[in-house]
Amino acid sequence: MNIRRLPLSILPILFLSLAVLITGCSNQLQAAPPPSITPTSSLAENTPSDTPTPTTETATSTPTTPPANRQLPNPAATLTQVPVESVEFGLAAINILRPGQLSLHTSPIRIIANLATPYTLHATITLYGEDGRTILEETRYPLPYDDPVNGNLITEIEFTLPGFVEAGRLEIKVEDKVERILALNSIELILLASSHTARNYAPESNARILLQLPAAGQEIAGDAVLVSGWVRTDSDSPLDIWLQDEEGETIAQGQASVVLNPEQSLGQFVASIPYQVEERTPVRLAIGISDGTIPGYTFIYSTELFLSPPTN
Repeated sequence: MNIRRLPLSILPILFLSLAVLITGCSNQLQAAPPPSITPTSSLAENTPSDTPTPTTETATSTPTTPPANRQLPNPAATLTQVPVESVEFGLAAINILRPGQLSLHTSPIRIIANLATPYTLHATITLYGEDGRTILEETRYPLPYDDPVNGNLITEIEFTLPGFVEAGRLEIKVEDKVERILALNSIELILLASSHTARNYAPESNARILLQLPAAGQEIAGDAVLVSGWVRTDSDSPLDIWLQDEEGETIAQGQASVVLNPEQSLGQFVASIPYQVEERTPVRLAIGISDGTIPGYTFIYSTELFLSPPTN
């Protein structure tokens, strides 16, 4: 390869051209401003600052005392606006699958229910008339396993009416050997002497009482039991509460006031039930709802506790 050497006479010209080129590039770089970065709103909000900037939002808190125009037995009963979907009641111990609430029914009535264990010993089915009289009462023995879909108690009952149509209530309850009520559930019906049956197929399967205090099997020492929880009802009628020992004797009873949520069929209840025992005593706590048009309980929930006298 032949490499020709440049004449020395042209070197000043090359250095001058290179200097002009470098000066022009430097001027272009200085003329172009650096790109500006505008922070987005989310970045600006998360940027730390030495001086906090006040916002227009103000923190709100739920009042711990009831309104002046409403008397409550305890501030714990004050309701907040809690959506009914957020309160999980779970399944009732007695699920009435058929017939549904407010069904129009002629005789016989086909009943499908599920009794949760250990309430599968036997069940008492009672049909009440609109004046509270007992139209019929029969004992049935469910299958000894849970079946929330198909039921473990399938039977029929027959009835007669003195007139053509009458409001009624179908009740299913379970008792222990000393006749303490373990669970009770019911539905209201329209009883017809004749005509066609029109059933409502919506099951009455959800519990209506959610007990928060006391816990099942709780050991309580003192002279009173604090009872509180939620109830599904449209009535502000007080709930009946009673405590029975293993012989079936009632050792304490009282009532719990219900504070309704005005926008939902949901209420909160609280009560303090005084008691006296001389030694550690197993008891059953029962809570009854009486919110129907026909006299009597529409739902009863129960659980076991252990009561002891005050400790010194």
